[in-house]
Amino acid sequence: MDIPKRFVAVVIVLGLFAVGILDVLFNYEQNLCQMTYMFEQPDYTRIPLNESVVENFPSYGLYVYGEGQRATQYKRNIFNGIPVLFIPGNAGSFRQGRSIGSVLLRMAEKKRHSKVHFDVFTIDFDEEFSGLYGGFLQAQTHFVLQCLDKIGAMYKRKVPPKVVLIGHSLGGMIARGSCEHFSIPTTRFNVIFILGLFLNPSFDTASVSTIFTLSTPHRPIIVADFDYGEYFDDVNDYWTRSVNGSLRHVVMVSFAGGHRDVLVRSDRSDLTLLFGDNDRFISITTTSIPAVWASTDHLCIVWCKQLVIATARAIFDMVDFEKNSIIDNVQQRKAIVQKHFLNTLERTRHGDAQNFDFKERSVRDHKADTKTSSLDIRTKKFDEPFYQLYTFPENLSHDIFITWNRWMGREFIHVCDVSDCSRARTLTVKPVALPLTSEDSSFYTLIPQSELQLDFALLFEVPKRDEAIELYASLTLPWTNVTRITFVDALMGSLGRGSVFVLSGQKYARFNISLHEVWKAIDVRVASDEKCSGVMKFSVPGFAQDTYKRLDSKQSRTVFPLKLQSAVKDGEQSLLELFLEPGCSYEVSIGVDWTGILGQLIRFYVMHLPAYFAAVVILRLLPLSLHRKVRLVDHVIVNAGAICVVIASRFIPELKGFDVGFEGASVVSAVELWIVFYVIAWSIVQALETLLRVAVIAYSYPVHFVAKLSVRRVNSLYSRLPGWASRRLMVIPVLSVLGFVVASATCGENGMIFAVVLYFLRVCHARRNSQMTSEGASTDVEDYSTMLLLALLVTMVNIVPALVWTKKLPSALLSQWRSVFTGLDPDPSFMVSVLVGVVLDLTSRSRVKKAVLSRARYV
Repeated sequence: MDIPKRFVAVVIVLGLFAVGILDVLFNYEQNLCQMTYMFEQPDYTRIPLNESVVENFPSYGLYVYGEGQRATQYKRNIFNGIPVLFIPGNAGSFRQGRSIGSVLLRMAEKKRHSKVHFDVFTIDFDEEFSGLYGGFLQAQTHFVLQCLDKIGAMYKRKVPPKVVLIGHSLGGMIARGSCEHFSIPTTRFNVIFILGLFLNPSFDTASVSTIFTLSTPHRPIIVADFDYGEYFDDVNDYWTRSVNGSLRHVVMVSFAGGHRDVLVRSDRSDLTLLFGDNDRFISITTTSIPAVWASTDHLCIVWCKQLVIATARAIFDMVDFEKNSIIDNVQQRKAIVQKHFLNTLERTRHGDAQNFDFKERSVRDHKADTKTSSLDIRTKKFDEPFYQLYTFPENLSHDIFITWNRWMGREFIHVCDVSDCSRARTLTVKPVALPLTSEDSSFYTLIPQSELQLDFALLFEVPKRDEAIELYASLTLPWTNVTRITFVDALMGSLGRGSVFVLSGQKYARFNISLHEVWKAIDVRVASDEKCSGVMKFSVPGFAQDTYKRLDSKQSRTVFPLKLQSAVKDGEQSLLELFLEPGCSYEVSIGVDWTGILGQLIRFYVMHLPAYFAAVVILRLLPLSLHRKVRLVDHVIVNAGAICVVIASRFIPELKGFDVGFEGASVVSAVELWIVFYVIAWSIVQALETLLRVAVIAYSYPVHFVAKLSVRRVNSLYSRLPGWASRRLMVIPVLSVLGFVVASATCGENGMIFAVVLYFLRVCHARRNSQMTSEGASTDVEDYSTMLLLALLVTMVNIVPALVWTKKLPSALLSQWRSVFTGLDPDPSFMVSVLVGVVLDLTSRSRVKKAVLSRARYV
């Protein structure tokens, strides 16, 4: 039996599409985060709010987290610490504040001499889908204002304490929300650790100090509805206009989870796209943070022990112990943030020349030449301090790579003239940490030759330590001579032509990776017969999205996928660095990661598919409209309906929220991606159409049997009515009316589902009739099936309101049965539901259906 070529093409395309989805969902590093634990029984004490607040927000609540004796104090209404407020995100729980609360409590107990602790409050939003429905954002923002007002009133101090707000997911956007029409006095408190409530006219923006967010999409992933998009637009517009005005004192840090976070891509948490290169606004992935070194999923970022500890340390460093509050100096806070979270090379700073007395310490000398260019220092515990001189040959054209295993500060390297080192200048370097293990790190730095004079020597000041010190220095090729790897080179490597490098006797090697478009992916494979260890680092300019891969000595080959998390500007180059063992030999091969490319396409562009679905289905209507004879009155009806749809689409965000552009891709690639996604959409439509036909065939017999019984009962009912009444009832648009009633009582999506189900039954009935009457009626079944496919597409696109309404249903059943029938307010799918019901009702009538189909050629 010959297999149709169309079927083979659909299977191949859908198979590749499935591979891309699996790559996004499962092809990433293992979870390296450790769980945070409590040491005493956790307790959430509910904070009583004003009656008006409870009446306006009956499903919300404010709690304070405590353990042991601290929880007992909270029950006695004793609050004397620095307040912290945790705001959950989409479907988040107030119990997610336990991790930061428990760690801050343990740190405060270890620092008893400071007499500083934190009171961790957390908000209950009833786990609402704030990331899917914009109607929740304003209500949640208003409630946060009320909670801040309540927290500020709980502290009886002359100088009110600063509240630390921690925002996860959409919780990071709530406090930035637009509150122009809702005003609460907020001058009694200050805010830190989330994006402030700056659009409230009564909010004092000078009270905000520092902002941190966890996996917060500062740009919407998808515009779910009009309110959702307007909320983001208003907040971001205000911040971009006021960044150097009323917000010039604010320091902001945005954490992204990396590739493990499949809900919020890292580029959506990137603040540089909003604020440019402003160094007060820092965006960073968790893989780049020292002592974290791990990618986190959307929920793990809240409880990841390494990140929680790093965050808690930063908070403690920001405390003014004399005032028992957060420090106000913006430069100090910015320095603290950079110290704890940034891990990048900085330009070396040269100090003034000073005298060195070599009588106090011994001096060791090492002259570098072409054969022995490396310096290797190894000390034992409690060895006496000494100076190590490192001289170089004349006309040196290499950069200097230095690595060491213990923290020795930033000013232990000096530079002097080769002829006389009694006077030397101190080099202030920025040590960059490397993840040797999950809990241990080493450090390295690079000193470009261009920053040093021709005849010079380096002088290392090796201190006396209670731990062994290992320091290694060697020459490496300057940046201008680094090997450049392009995507074409990787492609040739995959075909077995080049892109293979052998590294022997080297501690450090680097490659210039030309990777600018987000859909591209490269594999780096490192093999070593000696099974030696090492570390690989992939650095991308701009957004701090460095990723690391440790070479496992137990494995002979290690694979390191190189994928971008945000686009790279033209002219900028990424860097692959390898930190190896000098006594080992390594083979490095670079090729294309084909499954990674499919995964990147899905990760960045899958939200474009609904627009392509619509294009494919509408184009399928064109052949059905050819050679059809329709009446003029039918054309008038359909044309008027089309005009209404066009006008309504200007106000319905669901029809304009899907972008068909390809951000992070070149113009040539964008054209290619248009074709690729059209083919994917066409294949999915083919598969859905096949499944729909199978469903119609399966249900046509029982539906037709039930319809016959129903028609008999209806006819018997009509026979008892006067002739004029039965004629009036026959023209009532039953499908539109019933769909409108369901949409009004619950939500628009439910009305759409109801209308589509009735239309599906109509298609099943029509198919059975076509088999029993004539072959010409099968054309009607084909027409009905295509319209049903388009209606299914619209229903799937608008599924979010139904999910939100279903989530609200259990609480409504427990509290007020009447609230079940109040629907959503606002309901982004209501107008679409009405249009779908009207169109399906018209197309179910044989006269009007042909006119509807004839309009398809003009769409």
